[in-house]
Amino acid sequence: MARLNAANNAEVTLTQSVTTAGTTITVDDASVFPPAPFRLSIDDEIVEVIAVSGNTLTVERAKEGTTAVAHNAGVKAENRFTAGMHKALNDALDDLETSIGNLNNLSTTVKTNLVAAVNELKSQLGNLANLTTEEKSNLVAAINELRQAFATHSADYIQFKDDITAKVEGARVNLIASHNLIARM
Repeated sequence: MARLNAANNAEVTLTQSVTTAGTTITVDDASVFPPAPFRLSIDDEIVEVIAVSGNTLTVERAKEGTTAVAHNAGVKAENRFTAGMHKALNDALDDLETSIGNLNNLSTTVKTNLVAAVNELKSQLGNLANLTTEEKSNLVAAINELRQAFATHSADYIQFKDDITAKVEGARVNLIASHNLIARM
């Protein structure tokens, strides 16, 4: 089943009758509906709306075990949460649980190890709130901010040799040698 859309309290009135074989339905106000595809209940029939153009709906008839029947103008049509949508949602959740596993079924040791691993990562990363960058919500963004700042100010640095760099700061020049030796002039 395709992922279906839904809208709360979406109810319309058919403005034209629909035959048993009809695949277009004209309603008074299709703007209340979500984007297609979505389900629509008309009398005892469930249809799937696959396209909307103005107030004309293109539908696939007789969904979820219902039967295509003729519908008169003036009948209400509603976007309801149907049993088929409920089943599709449950099936998707079951598939997800199968693919990732049920965390509740993990042993206490595995849960403890997962929590410890997450805490170790947090510890190694440090508290993002302590970053001196403007960006504090994620580490990659903070690193990108530093990279951009360096690219913007790279002209302030002069490379003499592979192991000596000079940084110009106003009237002062800082010489930075490898092994973190710094000379101020």
